[in-house]
Amino acid sequence: MKFNDIPDGSNLELRFSYQGKEYFANVNLQFKKADKIYIKAIQVNDCYLDKVNLCDTKIIYKSDDGLYIFTKINFKLTSFLGIYMYAVTSGHIAERINRREDIRVGVKEVLPIKMIKKSGVLIKHYGFLKDISLAGMGIVLSHRVEDAAAIEVIVDLNEVGKVTLLGQVVRITELSNNNGYLYGCKFNDLKDILGRYIIKQQIIDRSKINKIS
Repeated sequence: MKFNDIPDGSNLELRFSYQGKEYFANVNLQFKKADKIYIKAIQVNDCYLDKVNLCDTKIIYKSDDGLYIFTKINFKLTSFLGIYMYAVTSGHIAERINRREDIRVGVKEVLPIKMIKKSGVLIKHYGFLKDISLAGMGIVLSHRVEDAAAIEVIVDLNEVGKVTLLGQVVRITELSNNNGYLYGCKFNDLKDILGRYIIKQQIIDRSKINKIS
């Protein structure tokens, strides 16, 4: 989706960093003009923030079929009929993201794993479970196994309980500074218990971000 294709009147989420903290604000798309969209400016302590104050700016548009995250945001503080607004542009063409499967939750635990090689050989290791989503998980190992087919791990999801996760290895990425290899694994069997855990963690994580009304 192109930035200017966002429908008029859409509810958007503006995410940014300000003085070292992360913030989000719900804003409405007031109107569009040429390649710009106009949203109300953010006010903190009776001052309107401009592009000098804001860092890591993103605009998120949520639709019924998914969400679109726009980066490479450029904006200018302006006024229209006495109301301070941002005139916003972005050359970024955002891909649709499945709203459920894209949610990733950090786990960051060292756990025993079982690696199944393409030959069927089973190898036991310890791995660092980086994160999980409904679509898959990321596990870091100290070494690369070229013929890795799948990885199994049992993870304790707090009060939700223990769940066995089996993921097909779809990619192996070498991390910088000799920090090992990240195994990207895809789930073929989605579990309801995992979905409940991810949604709960998202609510907790979101509550830690400062909201500006």
